Amino acid sequence: MSKSLIWLALLVGVGCSAFDIPTPPPTRAFTAPTLPPTVAFSPFLATELPSGYQDGIGSNDPTVAALPNNLAIPPLVLASQDGYQVVQLTLSNGTTVQGLLITPSVGRVAGLVVFTALTDENTASQWAHWRDQGVVVLVVNAVTFDVVTFTDVMDSFSDLALGDTAQLDPSRLGVLADANSAESALVGCAQDLRCDALVVFQPNPTATALASLVSLRGRSLLLVVDQTQPTLVTTANGILASVGDNASVQWVEGNLSTADQLHSNPQLVQVIVQWLQEHIPQS
Repeated sequence: MSKSLIWLALLVGVGCSAFDIPTPPPTRAFTAPTLPPTVAFSPFLATELPSGYQDGIGSNDPTVAALPNNLAIPPLVLASQDGYQVVQLTLSNGTTVQGLLITPSVGRVAGLVVFTALTDENTASQWAHWRDQGVVVLVVNAVTFDVVTFTDVMDSFSDLALGDTAQLDPSRLGVLADANSAESALVGCAQDLRCDALVVFQPNPTATALASLVSLRGRSLLLVVDQTQPTLVTTANGILASVGDNASVQWVEGNLSTADQLHSNPQLVQVIVQWLQEHIPQS
């Protein structure tokens, strides 16, 4: 090759490098997350239950859709009797508790949640007169009870207000708790503005719980306390001082540690019914 051709090739190469190479036409490309394939495929249909499945239909079922945020599962009816229903409530941790749901015949009315230790379903007859006063009553078997359980039960109970045929007015809710549930009910109501009125039996909260009760100011509280127990009397006076003018005490004699024992004292029942009627907001 002659020297002139070599120089010509070099000049052409240098000249081309001074210009940008045209951008190729754009093309569409599709991408997707690089997720690994499912390790274990479940062969069960939606109508079948996986092996190892426990509890009843409607709770802890991995085949059902998840609930929207902050929505609870309404009470699941297990059996219907004359005047009441046996229900199951699913808590936020997946466990369940049973209770009795007693509803009046007509109207959208106030609600009362009772936390106590149920012995049998015959307890429903004891709460019939509350229904006759025009109140939806949910009696929860509170064997193990804490503030989280309190909130879960209130969420589930409030969902009874959903639907055109609902009888519960969620803006008018009262709570009644026995001695075993008293502290959790006190703290729970202090944190939950849905709780308009609270009745507790023989409360004996810790110092930490007592300090939180200032949040109950402005809402109604009735303490049922055995006046023959000096420790309970002192505690009751401390609660009254923390909550303020809307708190009052009903002094009794004898052990009324559970709500079931309430019905052995018809006069006290009438006092509490009247107090709730006065302190739960009217429609």
